[in-house]
Amino acid sequence: MPPSPCKQCGTLIPQGSRFCPQCGASLGGSTPLAEVPTDGPWEAILVRLREAALPRYQVRKLLGSGGMAGVYLADEPRLGRRVAIKVMSPGLMADPAQVDRFHQEARATARLSHPNIVTIHEIDDRGGLHYFVMAYVEGRTLGDVLFDAQGPLPIPVVLRWFRQMAGALHHAHRLGIVHRDVKPGNILLDGDGNALVTDFGIAKVADEPGLTRTGMLVGTPTYMSPEQCLSTDITGAADQYSLGVLVYHMLTGSPPFTGGTMAVLQAHVGQRAEPLMSRRPECPVELATLVDRMMAKDPADRWPSLVEVLEILEEPGTSTAISTGMLPGVGRAALPSETARGAPGSPPPPVSPGPTP
Repeated sequence: MPPSPCKQCGTLIPQGSRFCPQCGASLGGSTPLAEVPTDGPWEAILVRLREAALPRYQVRKLLGSGGMAGVYLADEPRLGRRVAIKVMSPGLMADPAQVDRFHQEARATARLSHPNIVTIHEIDDRGGLHYFVMAYVEGRTLGDVLFDAQGPLPIPVVLRWFRQMAGALHHAHRLGIVHRDVKPGNILLDGDGNALVTDFGIAKVADEPGLTRTGMLVGTPTYMSPEQCLSTDITGAADQYSLGVLVYHMLTGSPPFTGGTMAVLQAHVGQRAEPLMSRRPECPVELATLVDRMMAKDPADRWPSLVEVLEILEEPGTSTAISTGMLPGVGRAALPSETARGAPGSPPPPVSPGPTP
Protein backbone atom coordinates (compact mmCIF):
# COMPACT_ATOMS: atom_id res chain seq x y z
CA MET A 1 0.00 0.00 0.00
CA PRO A 2 1.45 3.43 -0.95
CA PRO A 3 2.02 6.14 1.69
CA SER A 4 -1.09 8.14 2.64
CA PRO A 5 -1.22 11.96 2.95
CA CYS A 6 -1.88 13.47 6.37
CA LYS A 7 -5.37 15.05 6.54
CA GLN A 8 -4.00 18.13 8.29
CA CYS A 9 -0.72 18.99 6.54
CA GLY A 10 -0.55 16.70 3.49
CA THR A 11 2.73 14.99 4.40
CA LEU A 12 3.05 11.48 2.97
CA ILE A 13 3.01 9.04 5.89
CA PRO A 14 4.74 5.63 5.80
CA GLN A 15 2.53 2.56 6.05
CA GLY A 16 1.96 1.44 9.63
CA SER A 17 2.41 4.88 11.21
CA ARG A 18 -0.17 6.04 13.73
CA PHE A 19 0.78 9.72 13.75
CA CYS A 20 1.99 12.23 11.16
CA PRO A 21 5.76 12.82 11.58
CA GLN A 22 5.31 16.41 10.41
CA CYS A 23 2.39 17.80 12.45
CA GLY A 24 1.64 14.98 14.92
CA ALA A 25 -1.95 14.48 13.78
CA SER A 26 -3.56 11.14 14.56
CA LEU A 27 -4.07 8.88 11.55
CA GLY A 28 -7.11 7.11 12.93
CA GLY A 29 -9.45 8.88 10.53
CA SER A 30 -12.32 11.19 11.34
CA THR A 31 -13.51 10.82 14.93
CA PRO A 32 -17.24 11.09 15.69
CA LEU A 33 -17.96 14.14 17.81
CA ALA A 34 -19.17 12.06 20.73
CA GLU A 35 -15.81 10.28 20.84
CA VAL A 36 -13.50 13.30 20.69
CA PRO A 37 -11.38 13.10 23.84
CA THR A 38 -11.35 16.05 26.22
CA ASP A 39 -8.26 15.15 28.21
CA GLY A 40 -5.85 17.60 29.79
CA PRO A 41 -6.31 21.37 29.77
CA TRP A 42 -9.07 21.34 27.16
CA GLU A 43 -11.34 19.36 29.49
CA ALA A 44 -10.97 22.09 32.13
CA ILE A 45 -11.57 24.73 29.44
CA LEU A 46 -14.77 22.95 28.40
CA VAL A 47 -16.15 23.15 31.95
CA ARG A 48 -15.23 26.84 32.25
CA LEU A 49 -16.57 27.71 28.80
CA ARG A 50 -19.93 26.07 29.48
CA GLU A 51 -20.41 28.36 32.46
CA ALA A 52 -18.97 31.50 30.85
CA ALA A 53 -21.00 31.23 27.62
CA LEU A 54 -24.38 30.93 29.33
CA PRO A 55 -27.13 31.96 28.77
CA ARG A 56 -26.50 32.80 25.13
CA TYR A 57 -24.63 29.63 24.18
CA GLN A 58 -24.96 26.05 25.34
CA VAL A 59 -21.57 24.43 24.79
CA ARG A 60 -21.83 20.78 23.82
CA LYS A 61 -18.40 19.28 23.21
CA LEU A 62 -14.85 19.71 21.95
CA LEU A 63 -14.49 19.51 18.18
CA GLY A 64 -10.72 19.66 18.05
CA SER A 65 -7.65 21.44 19.37
CA GLY A 66 -4.18 22.53 18.35
CA GLY A 67 -1.28 24.59 19.59
CA MET A 68 -3.08 27.90 19.10
CA ALA A 69 -6.67 27.18 20.12
CA GLY A 70 -9.44 24.69 20.82
CA VAL A 71 -12.79 24.63 19.01
CA TYR A 72 -16.06 23.69 20.69
CA LEU A 73 -19.52 22.97 19.31
CA ALA A 74 -22.34 24.99 20.86
CA ASP A 75 -26.02 25.80 20.37
CA GLU A 76 -27.40 29.33 20.22
CA PRO A 77 -31.06 28.73 21.22
CA ARG A 78 -32.28 32.29 20.58
CA LEU A 79 -31.39 32.04 16.90
CA GLY A 80 -31.93 28.30 16.60
CA ARG A 81 -28.50 27.57 15.19
CA ARG A 82 -25.27 25.78 15.97
CA VAL A 83 -22.02 27.69 16.25
CA ALA A 84 -18.36 26.91 16.79
CA ILE A 85 -16.47 28.63 19.61
CA LYS A 86 -12.71 28.99 19.26
CA VAL A 87 -10.89 29.49 22.56
CA MET A 88 -7.34 30.76 22.86
CA SER A 89 -4.83 28.18 24.08
CA PRO A 90 -4.15 28.32 27.83
CA GLY A 91 -0.43 28.62 27.08
CA LEU A 92 -0.95 31.78 25.02
CA MET A 93 -3.37 33.28 27.54
CA ALA A 94 -0.51 33.59 30.04
CA ASP A 95 1.05 36.36 27.93
CA PRO A 96 -0.90 39.68 27.89
CA ALA A 97 0.73 40.66 24.60
CA GLN A 98 -0.53 37.46 22.98
CA VAL A 99 -4.02 38.08 24.34
CA ASP A 100 -4.05 41.60 22.89
CA ARG A 101 -2.89 40.26 19.55
CA PHE A 102 -5.56 37.54 19.58
CA HIS A 103 -8.32 40.13 20.05
CA GLN A 104 -6.81 42.45 17.44
CA GLU A 105 -6.67 39.70 14.83
CA ALA A 106 -10.11 38.38 15.75
CA ARG A 107 -11.59 41.87 15.26
CA ALA A 108 -9.86 42.18 11.91
CA THR A 109 -11.13 38.78 10.82
CA ALA A 110 -14.66 39.71 11.90
CA ARG A 111 -14.61 42.43 9.22
CA LEU A 112 -14.37 39.78 6.52
CA SER A 113 -17.62 39.16 4.69
CA HIS A 114 -17.30 36.67 1.87
CA PRO A 115 -19.31 33.56 0.93
CA ASN A 116 -16.16 31.43 1.06
CA ILE A 117 -14.91 32.60 4.45
CA VAL A 118 -16.23 31.20 7.72
CA THR A 119 -18.12 34.07 9.41
CA ILE A 120 -17.22 35.33 12.87
CA HIS A 121 -20.28 36.34 14.93
CA GLU A 122 -18.85 37.58 18.21
CA ILE A 123 -15.64 38.16 20.16
CA ASP A 124 -15.68 37.94 23.94
CA ASP A 125 -13.67 37.23 27.08
CA ARG A 126 -15.36 35.79 30.13
CA GLY A 127 -14.35 33.58 33.01
CA GLY A 128 -10.69 34.15 32.19
CA LEU A 129 -11.20 32.78 28.67
CA HIS A 130 -10.63 34.61 25.39
CA TYR A 131 -12.71 33.32 22.53
CA PHE A 132 -14.71 34.14 19.44
CA VAL A 133 -17.87 32.60 18.07
CA MET A 134 -18.11 31.66 14.40
CA ALA A 135 -20.40 29.86 12.01
CA TYR A 136 -20.41 26.09 12.36
CA VAL A 137 -19.77 24.38 9.03
CA GLU A 138 -21.07 20.82 9.06
CA GLY A 139 -19.04 18.95 6.53
CA ARG A 140 -15.51 17.80 5.86
CA THR A 141 -12.13 19.41 5.41
CA LEU A 142 -10.18 19.38 2.19
CA GLY A 143 -7.67 17.29 4.14
CA ASP A 144 -10.33 14.59 4.58
CA VAL A 145 -11.02 14.59 0.84
CA LEU A 146 -7.34 14.33 -0.09
CA PHE A 147 -6.83 11.56 2.44
CA ASP A 148 -9.74 9.54 1.06
CA ALA A 149 -8.86 10.22 -2.59
CA GLN A 150 -5.33 8.82 -2.29
CA GLY A 151 -4.50 10.57 -5.55
CA PRO A 152 -5.32 13.51 -7.84
CA LEU A 153 -8.74 15.16 -7.76
CA PRO A 154 -10.82 15.74 -10.92
CA ILE A 155 -9.81 18.96 -12.66
CA PRO A 156 -13.36 20.47 -12.65
CA VAL A 157 -13.53 19.96 -8.87
CA VAL A 158 -10.10 21.51 -8.38
CA LEU A 159 -11.05 24.45 -10.56
CA ARG A 160 -14.19 25.18 -8.53
CA TRP A 161 -12.42 25.09 -5.19
CA PHE A 162 -9.41 26.96 -6.63
CA ARG A 163 -11.69 29.85 -7.63
CA GLN A 164 -13.42 29.92 -4.25
CA MET A 165 -10.23 29.82 -2.19
CA ALA A 166 -8.55 32.46 -4.33
CA GLY A 167 -11.60 34.71 -4.02
CA ALA A 168 -11.64 34.36 -0.24
CA LEU A 169 -7.93 35.10 0.12
CA HIS A 170 -8.13 38.07 -2.24
CA HIS A 171 -10.97 39.53 -0.17
CA ALA A 172 -8.83 39.24 2.96
CA HIS A 173 -5.79 40.75 1.25
CA ARG A 174 -7.84 43.79 0.22
CA LEU A 175 -8.47 44.40 3.92
CA GLY A 176 -4.82 43.93 4.84
CA ILE A 177 -5.20 40.44 6.32
CA VAL A 178 -2.78 37.66 5.40
CA HIS A 179 -3.80 34.13 6.30
CA ARG A 180 -0.29 32.62 6.62
CA ASP A 181 -1.50 29.06 7.08
CA VAL A 182 -3.29 27.97 3.92
CA LYS A 183 -3.49 24.17 4.12
CA PRO A 184 -6.04 21.35 3.62
CA GLY A 185 -7.07 21.34 7.28
CA ASN A 186 -8.05 25.02 7.08
CA ILE A 187 -10.39 24.55 4.11
CA LEU A 188 -13.89 23.41 5.09
CA LEU A 189 -16.29 21.87 2.58
CA ASP A 190 -19.96 22.46 3.31
CA GLY A 191 -22.95 20.30 2.42
CA ASP A 192 -23.22 21.95 -1.00
CA GLY A 193 -19.60 21.20 -1.86
CA ASN A 194 -18.35 24.77 -1.47
CA ALA A 195 -14.90 25.50 -0.08
CA LEU A 196 -14.71 27.87 2.90
CA VAL A 197 -11.45 29.23 4.27
CA THR A 198 -11.13 29.31 8.04
CA ASP A 199 -8.57 30.22 10.74
CA PHE A 200 -7.78 33.68 9.37
CA GLY A 201 -5.33 35.57 11.54
CA ILE A 202 -4.84 32.88 14.18
CA ALA A 203 -1.33 32.04 13.02
CA LYS A 204 -0.42 35.72 13.22
CA VAL A 205 -0.83 35.61 17.00
CA ALA A 206 2.52 33.89 17.33
CA ASP A 207 4.28 36.21 14.89
CA GLU A 208 5.42 38.78 17.42
CA PRO A 209 8.86 40.38 16.89
CA GLY A 210 10.27 38.71 20.00
CA LEU A 211 9.12 35.27 18.87
CA THR A 212 10.50 35.79 15.38
CA ARG A 213 13.91 36.62 16.84
CA THR A 214 13.99 33.28 18.64
CA GLY A 215 13.45 31.43 15.35
CA MET A 216 9.77 30.52 15.62
CA LEU A 217 8.23 29.73 12.25
CA VAL A 218 4.58 30.54 11.62
CA GLY A 219 2.65 28.24 9.32
CA THR A 220 2.66 24.61 8.23
CA PRO A 221 5.97 23.56 6.59
CA THR A 222 4.40 21.55 3.76
CA TYR A 223 2.64 24.65 2.40
CA MET A 224 4.90 27.41 3.75
CA SER A 225 6.21 30.15 1.46
CA PRO A 226 9.98 30.76 1.13
CA GLU A 227 9.65 34.11 2.89
CA GLN A 228 7.95 32.44 5.85
CA CYS A 229 10.72 29.83 5.97
CA LEU A 230 13.27 32.67 6.11
CA SER A 231 11.23 34.77 8.59
CA THR A 232 11.25 37.76 6.24
CA ASP A 233 8.45 40.24 5.45
CA ILE A 234 5.14 38.54 4.76
CA THR A 235 2.57 39.88 2.28
CA GLY A 236 -0.34 38.43 0.38
CA ALA A 237 2.21 36.85 -1.96
CA ALA A 238 2.90 34.29 0.77
CA ASP A 239 -0.72 33.14 0.67
CA GLN A 240 -0.53 32.99 -3.12
CA TYR A 241 2.45 30.63 -2.88
CA SER A 242 0.74 28.42 -0.29
CA LEU A 243 -2.44 28.30 -2.38
CA GLY A 244 -0.34 27.29 -5.39
CA VAL A 245 1.21 24.46 -3.37
CA LEU A 246 -2.25 23.36 -2.22
CA VAL A 247 -3.67 23.35 -5.76
CA TYR A 248 -0.56 21.47 -6.92
CA HIS A 249 -1.35 18.86 -4.24
CA MET A 250 -4.96 18.64 -5.41
CA LEU A 251 -3.93 18.17 -9.03
CA THR A 252 -1.11 15.68 -8.46
CA GLY A 253 -2.14 13.82 -5.31
CA SER A 254 0.78 14.97 -3.16
CA PRO A 255 2.60 18.20 -2.27
CA PRO A 256 5.71 19.21 -4.24
CA PHE A 257 8.03 18.64 -1.27
CA THR A 258 7.84 15.95 1.42
CA GLY A 259 10.12 14.68 4.16
CA GLY A 260 11.34 16.01 7.48
CA THR A 261 10.60 19.57 8.56
CA MET A 262 14.04 21.01 7.78
CA ALA A 263 14.25 19.22 4.43
CA VAL A 264 10.86 20.64 3.40
CA LEU A 265 11.76 24.17 4.54
CA GLN A 266 15.05 24.05 2.61
CA ALA A 267 13.21 22.79 -0.47
CA HIS A 268 10.69 25.64 -0.37
CA VAL A 269 13.57 28.11 -0.25
CA GLY A 270 15.95 26.67 -2.81
CA GLN A 271 14.58 23.70 -4.76
CA ARG A 272 12.45 24.03 -7.85
CA ALA A 273 9.27 21.95 -7.67
CA GLU A 274 8.88 19.22 -10.24
CA PRO A 275 6.80 20.75 -13.06
CA LEU A 276 3.13 20.04 -12.58
CA MET A 277 2.87 18.70 -16.14
CA SER A 278 5.39 15.97 -15.41
CA ARG A 279 3.39 14.89 -12.36
CA ARG A 280 0.04 14.97 -14.18
CA PRO A 281 0.58 14.93 -17.96
CA GLU A 282 -3.13 15.29 -18.78
CA CYS A 283 -3.35 18.60 -16.93
CA PRO A 284 -3.87 21.48 -19.38
CA VAL A 285 -0.59 23.29 -19.96
CA GLU A 286 -2.18 26.65 -19.27
CA LEU A 287 -3.51 25.59 -15.87
CA ALA A 288 -0.13 24.12 -14.94
CA THR A 289 1.54 27.37 -15.97
CA LEU A 290 -0.85 29.37 -13.80
CA VAL A 291 -0.06 27.24 -10.73
CA ASP A 292 3.68 27.01 -11.39
CA ARG A 293 3.98 30.79 -11.43
CA MET A 294 2.17 31.01 -8.09
CA MET A 295 4.96 28.84 -6.63
CA ALA A 296 7.85 31.04 -7.81
CA LYS A 297 10.52 31.37 -5.11
CA ASP A 298 10.77 35.15 -5.37
CA PRO A 299 7.49 36.94 -4.55
CA ALA A 300 8.24 39.41 -7.34
CA ASP A 301 8.10 36.54 -9.86
CA ARG A 302 4.62 35.42 -8.80
CA TRP A 303 1.40 36.95 -10.08
CA PRO A 304 1.15 40.59 -8.92
CA SER A 305 -1.83 39.57 -6.78
CA LEU A 306 -4.66 37.08 -6.71
CA VAL A 307 -6.65 39.55 -8.80
CA GLU A 308 -4.79 38.36 -11.89
CA VAL A 309 -5.33 34.71 -10.95
CA LEU A 310 -9.06 35.32 -10.51
CA GLU A 311 -9.32 37.26 -13.75
CA ILE A 312 -7.94 34.25 -15.59
CA LEU A 313 -10.04 31.71 -13.73
CA GLU A 314 -13.24 33.74 -14.02
CA GLU A 315 -13.08 34.70 -17.69
CA PRO A 316 -16.12 33.49 -19.63
CA GLY A 317 -15.56 30.00 -20.92
CA THR A 318 -12.62 29.27 -18.66
CA SER A 319 -14.09 26.00 -17.35
CA THR A 320 -14.58 24.72 -20.90
CA ALA A 321 -11.22 26.06 -21.93
CA ILE A 322 -9.40 24.24 -19.16
CA SER A 323 -11.12 20.98 -19.95
CA THR A 324 -9.93 21.32 -23.56
CA GLY A 325 -6.44 22.45 -22.60
CA MET A 326 -6.85 26.13 -23.52
CA LEU A 327 -6.92 28.75 -20.78
CA PRO A 328 -7.26 32.34 -22.09
CA GLY A 329 -4.62 34.87 -21.14
CA VAL A 330 -1.99 32.41 -19.90
CA GLY A 331 0.81 30.80 -21.83
CA ARG A 332 4.32 29.54 -21.31
CA ALA A 333 5.66 33.07 -21.66
CA ALA A 334 3.87 33.95 -18.43
CA LEU A 335 6.23 31.77 -16.42
CA PRO A 336 8.78 33.81 -14.46
CA SER A 337 12.45 33.41 -15.17
CA GLU A 338 14.19 31.30 -12.58
CA THR A 339 16.22 33.28 -10.10
CA ALA A 340 19.54 32.07 -8.82
CA ARG A 341 17.89 31.16 -5.55
CA GLY A 342 15.38 28.88 -7.23
CA ALA A 343 17.61 27.36 -9.89
CA PRO A 344 18.44 23.67 -9.53
CA GLY A 345 21.77 23.10 -7.89
CA SER A 346 22.12 26.58 -6.40
CA PRO A 347 22.68 26.64 -2.62
CA PRO A 348 19.63 27.97 -0.76
CA PRO A 349 19.89 30.61 1.96
CA PRO A 350 20.09 29.08 5.43
CA VAL A 351 16.85 28.33 7.18
CA SER A 352 16.95 28.96 10.91
CA PRO A 353 15.85 25.86 12.82
CA GLY A 354 13.10 26.51 15.26
CA PRO A 355 9.83 25.19 16.60
CA THR A 356 6.80 25.21 14.37
CA PRO A 357 3.38 25.81 15.94
